[in-house]
Amino acid sequence: MNEKSQLLEEFKEWIRFVSEIREMDWQIKIAEDKWSVHDIVSHILLWDKYFFEAAINPILNNIPLKTTSLQKNMLTGSLL
Repeated sequence: MNEKSQLLEEFKEWIRFVSEIREMDWQIKIAEDKWSVHDIVSHILLWDKYFFEAAINPILNNIPLKTTSLQKNMLTGSLL
């Protein structure tokens, strides 16, 4: 199995895991003052969507990557 196939299989496992979460478990926080299961899954989903649109898709289509001001600041330590 090549790396791409392996990643797709791992993603399928993630989808299966998320699909098996019962409705009432979505709002349970993983610990006091921590995010709920819903918050964590939403964060991962939105990050993956952003990363695909900002990095993976442009790389696959030979489009130069764009860096935002926030990303430049993070790279140079300007946010500190």
